Amino acid sequence: MSKQTEADAFALSRAYAQGWNAAKRPWTLEASGDRRKVENPYTSEPERARWNEGFALSQSGR
Repeated sequence: MSKQTEADAFALSRAYAQGWNAAKRPWTLEASGDRRKVENPYTSEPERARWNEGFALSQSGR
């Protein structure tokens, strides 16, 4: 694996983790239990997709 490929893989794993963590933060919950809208900070692919994946899977309990 090249250094560039390793760096890309690491960056994508961080984007996934940031999405996962965003879904788990207490401030994303309303008092009623409904989730507030949380914005994905990434504007380009594939980081945006990885953040969304982490966020969605965190909410589903996987």
